Amino acid sequence: MKNHLFILIISILALSCRKPSIEGETVHERIIENNSSHSINIKNLYNNEIKIPRGESFEDKFVSEGENPPQVYGYLIPETDSIEVIYDDTLTVYHGSINYLMLRDLRRNDMFNLTESKTNGFNHYTYTYSFTDVDYDEARTK
Repeated sequence: MKNHLFILIISILALSCRKPSIEGETVHERIIENNSSHSINIKNLYNNEIKIPRGESFEDKFVSEGENPPQVYGYLIPETDSIEVIYDDTLTVYHGSINYLMLRDLRRNDMFNLTESKTNGFNHYTYTYSFTDVDYDEARTK
């Protein structure tokens, strides 16, 4: 009986001495800036549409539990084979299409500028993609 009581006390002490897990969140923020002189509409395979007037930006956030590394694929533009980019409601190109081969591809996270910061010890990642007149000029040649 004394052995069982001893084991019980040791077990309780061991469990109470564990370092409590610190729960927090990691913020992934996506910003798509339109620094061109053209309006931009972005559509994915599911016809979700983002409209960004010139000089403005689109922002959204995804929050995950715990401390997580930057996203390499999938969050920024959900899995899709191509993204339709429409300038001024007239000029259309597809990022990810073999027919267009754009220098920059909106589907790829490495095309976004990543900045990292910490808030209360947890990660905050900001992914920024900036459209410029260079993107429009490239689209005109496709």
